[in-house]
Amino acid sequence: MSVNRYCKGCNTTVKLPAGDIYDLLQNNSKFEKELVPKHVYQERIELCEKCSALIAKTTCRYSGFLIYIAAADNNVHCFRPAGSKW
Repeated sequence: MSVNRYCKGCNTTVKLPAGDIYDLLQNNSKFEKELVPKHVYQERIELCEKCSALIAKTTCRYSGFLIYIAAADNNVHCFRPAGSKW
């Protein structure tokens, strides 16, 4: 049996637009109360996408979080040691 040991986030066939990820989280009652407004989410994503600490266009080097999930969470902040970008 063959086992795929590669990160699914690195496979271009599984990429979802950031807005689609936000909508999926918003439609899940488990996350509904914890989400920032969509315009704040989009601002955070734009800042993360410009950051030099972004790994593989998906992951923050400082927190290890997937930016598309972290940026939506009202209880999460930017972990940049030189100062939070959001």
